[in-house]
Amino acid sequence: MNWREISDAAGIPLRGETARAVSGGSISTAYRVESSDAPVFIKLEPARNADRLEAEADGLAALAATATLRVPAVLACDLAGQESGTAFLIIEWISSGRSAGAAALLGSGLAALHGAQASNFGWHRDNYIGSTPQPNARTDSWAEFLREHRLGFQF
Repeated sequence: MNWREISDAAGIPLRGETARAVSGGSISTAYRVESSDAPVFIKLEPARNADRLEAEADGLAALAATATLRVPAVLACDLAGQESGTAFLIIEWISSGRSAGAAALLGSGLAALHGAQASNFGWHRDNYIGSTPQPNARTDSWAEFLREHRLGFQF
């Protein structure tokens, strides 16, 4: 991995020698890397899959804008140099751990997030569930959206 290319493209001083693979997903390669300020979480994909990471960054920004849940800040999403042909997403590293009220706080945040009102159902762009495309054309009915763009699309 050419961490210098990613660091230069992102404009974030990364210390590549601190890169540690992070498990848990099966689609992207993921790392915890120290930057000059704090640790960051980096997802990598071949350049041809850059739209997956762009859609994820867009989704994280939309979730953060609701101010209902603690969402990692998107720090950079781009392509690294011609040499590596690598798409990357860099987000804030959030340390895991449990606190006495964490589950209740998450539940309250999810309830607030799902209480949001909108004039229709869908989103301004298509995205992905893993590597599977997820169409998000807007509809006036949640039942139609679910039938056509979630269940119907999967079958």
